[in-house]
Amino acid sequence: MDASPSPTPPGNTRELTVRVVILGILLSIVMGAANVYGGLKAGMTVSASIPAAVMAMLVFRISPRTDCLPSL
Repeated sequence: MDASPSPTPPGNTRELTVRVVILGILLSIVMGAANVYGGLKAGMTVSASIPAAVMAMLVFRISPRTDCLPSL
């Protein structure tokens, strides 16, 4: 039997915050404009969900305000 204590699940974590909403709006504007530009310039568009998710994780990782929960 393992002697290390198991972590307790968080009680009340806020998942929808003003910070998340503002970042979502900014990323949707940037990625939407990039998609329109690429579509008009090259005639081809791509799904922006993966790059937007990677950019959001990067912004939250380098931001000074973080919590102890891992971001998956």
